[in-house]
Amino acid sequence: MKKFDVKLHGENFLFSQDGEPGRFGFYARCIVKAKNPQEAEKRAIILTHQNPVLRESLVAEGNAHQAIHLVRVRKSNILKSLLKKEKMRIDFFPEDED
Repeated sequence: MKKFDVKLHGENFLFSQDGEPGRFGFYARCIVKAKNPQEAEKRAIILTHQNPVLRESLVAEGNAHQAIHLVRVRKSNILKSLLKKEKMRIDFFPEDED
């Protein structure tokens, strides 16, 4: 199995921040082991959905149109992946409400 560096973009997620619901997007980056880039994308999406920070902040109602898209997948630099303490990073940002 090879290591892949995968970057995902999530959009239209309803999160509770200080007790107030709001729409947020995020970028997630993770290192996964997979046979090929397609499998790496699937594994990264599963890991993102299972992330405790994401799951605990998510508001159950109002997430009908949420989506996670692949930004990029590439073979991971073995030395860099060994030196990284975190295998997943998620950065959230508020989405404009129209």
